[in-house]
Amino acid sequence: MTSQSVDESPCNPSTIEKSLKSLRVNLNSYKNTENQDFSKLESCLVKYELLIIENNKLKGKVLCLESKLFDAERKLIELDKLKNDILSLESKLFVTNQKLIDNDIVIDGIPNTDSENILEIINNLTTFLGIPLNESTINDCYRVKSIHDNNKVGKIVVKFIRKIDKIKILNAVQGRKMFFAKDLGFTGNNAIYIQENLSTDLNFLLKKVRDFKISNNFKYAWTFNGHLFLRKNSASDVFRVSSETDLIKMENEFSKIEP
Repeated sequence: MTSQSVDESPCNPSTIEKSLKSLRVNLNSYKNTENQDFSKLESCLVKYELLIIENNKLKGKVLCLESKLFDAERKLIELDKLKNDILSLESKLFVTNQKLIDNDIVIDGIPNTDSENILEIINNLTTFLGIPLNESTINDCYRVKSIHDNNKVGKIVVKFIRKIDKIKILNAVQGRKMFFAKDLGFTGNNAIYIQENLSTDLNFLLKKVRDFKISNNFKYAWTFNGHLFLRKNSASDVFRVSSETDLIKMENEFSKIEP
């Protein structure tokens, strides 16, 4: 056996030492690599744990927002219901207020006189209209002075016991031409107007109806028995107006029809 083959023998101490040295180097290299990988893994794990914490916080906030949104939606539903209830109550109050004065008429244009007798004035008026009424048909009558102008002639309010008597007066007025104070024995030439008494709300709506009549070229706008009506012309349908909403709907409908 040659010396070279002896040196390269696996059992040779020198060969073993080289192998061990190489193994140590490889092992250290592996450890360093593993340590780096472990550090990276550990760093990723820390980031992941932080993300989990943030995610849990976000989940909590989302749940809180969902709860608040649910409460808000519930309150909106309650608010809508409350609005509908208010509208319903306002509508009932609107009707009730008018019913309280449903048998009344208002006379405008009759001059003030000293120690005037309102009942006598009404008797003279109904006689002139051709429908003299018994005093027992009248529940009350009085003059209302103008709040804004003391010099303005106050209106006379007549409260009938029966609605039919109010309607008789209104029909008699509608069936004749305009008449004046002098026709009832008063001095002066001011015109006399008679109309049914309307509540504050209905008077406000009547103003809206008249504005609508002008702006939309309607020919007729009138009241009858506490109701408001509109008519485009003598050949068109009659529209009853109960609220501003009706006017808005009518305006939308006519805007579609007219070019």
